Amino acid sequence: RPGKEPRDVEVMLAHPTGIVEVYVGEVVFHKVELRTDVVARTETAKQVTALHRLYGLVEGDLAYAIDLAAVGERLQPHLSARLTKV
Repeated sequence: RPGKEPRDVEVMLAHPTGIVEVYVGEVVFHKVELRTDVVARTETAKQVTALHRLYGLVEGDLAYAIDLAAVGERLQPHLSARLTKV
């Protein structure tokens, strides 16, 4: 949903693994950058404490990178990919 400023966004993701992520971020041209404001989890979920998501268009492809802080570790690269339309 839109945030306070025109390029600001707020996103909430709920996972079946018992984790809910609330993000704040911004959209700038062909890039979306999100950082967790809140991470909530059930008692049995993995101990995730922070995430950073980056999405963007690169030469017509969708690229993304996700950094994750969990189980006592600092924020570090977790997933990334470049998706090409076929």
